[in-house]
Amino acid sequence: MLASLCARDDMTKARLRIAPAAGRLATLALALFATCAAVSAHAAPTEGLLRVCADPMNMPFSNEKGEGFENKLVELIADKLQLQVKYTWLPQVVGHVATLPDDSECDILMGYAQGTGLIEDTNPYYRTSYVLIYRQDDKSLAGVESLSDERLKSKVIYTDALAFVVSPQHRLAHRKSVSLTELGEENFIAHNVLSPYREVVLREFLTHKVPLRMDVEMPTIETIRKLVERNLGVAFLPRMCVEQEIEQKRLCEVRVKEMHVERKIRLIYPTRRGLSHAAKAFLEVVG
Repeated sequence: MLASLCARDDMTKARLRIAPAAGRLATLALALFATCAAVSAHAAPTEGLLRVCADPMNMPFSNEKGEGFENKLVELIADKLQLQVKYTWLPQVVGHVATLPDDSECDILMGYAQGTGLIEDTNPYYRTSYVLIYRQDDKSLAGVESLSDERLKSKVIYTDALAFVVSPQHRLAHRKSVSLTELGEENFIAHNVLSPYREVVLREFLTHKVPLRMDVEMPTIETIRKLVERNLGVAFLPRMCVEQEIEQKRLCEVRVKEMHVERKIRLIYPTRRGLSHAAKAFLEVVG
């Protein structure tokens, strides 16, 4: 889910991206890159209106009655910009952002999980964690308190890795691998969000007694990507966020000998419960 506000001004266009949501980092901030991917990139301007796409039934975030805290954020923004709010109700189903047409009437799409790297998201305005929920009368899962419980089965559906990326114009671009000590003089562009990946990088540089120069920290992976492409620094980023740029040779990945960091994304489902035909087919597809 994504959010983007085009503040209409004779001199500049600014995009305000807003985002949620349960189980992730919700975000809200201002980005000044008019070329960044946005729902409203080709939407016709409507004077005096702030056009908002939001879920009509997603409390406590938003609903049609305007009772959610994201509805209140929209009201605050509109008040500051002296605009009237016009909603388009968009249920947050899988793929709803990817399938939006370029001329979609959204200046802001509420509820984007920060850190995916798919868009230029914003600074977090809400933090929470995932929880496991099940029916109270489901005796097969009664008392489950962790995902390691034997009544739950875990299946890895994707394995991501941490990638060290540089611009094609960088001095290391044609190297297949480098040692950590060779990176002591590099200018790193860091993600200013706490994450396991960030902790691993800090720990490895400290362990090997290599200076880590992070003079620039940015709130979004998209911004970091663009700065690295322009050879303004180097970065460690989730590989799933830079695969396309590496394939298109807009970025170069260089292996760091001392660092091999993976993150496994898992699907969890009950061990002793019969699965529907659709669930079985899904497991076959991802498996």
